[in-house]
Amino acid sequence: MGVFTLESLLSTTPTPAPSFPQKSCLETEHPKPEDTAILMYTSGSTGIPKGVIISHKNMVSGIFSLLPLANMALPNVSADDTYIAFLPLAHVLEMLAEHVMLIMGVKLGYSRCGMTLFFFKGLWI
Repeated sequence: MGVFTLESLLSTTPTPAPSFPQKSCLETEHPKPEDTAILMYTSGSTGIPKGVIISHKNMVSGIFSLLPLANMALPNVSADDTYIAFLPLAHVLEMLAEHVMLIMGVKLGYSRCGMTLFFFKGLWI
């Protein structure tokens, strides 16, 4: 799997959704860049704990800012590799890292002890 530019993704024609035997009564609509993608809880380390709105544009921007670094640091990842998530799932960097790994075709795993591990070409690093 290669790295895709934002321009190439935006210029591609979306794949039509598969047809289902029964038509849904719900209308579907693609999200707009400014639409809310997730509410991320903050711990309050810099003040009162709060929920932060992260838009689809924020998510895509974050993912695409990490992809070149991930591709440079891990140029030969494959479906045989596994990323072990180590930050809390509510952490924005963990969420972005997991999305990047999925885009790169890497499986996800979750640690319980907070250790950073990545299974790469048969080695845990």
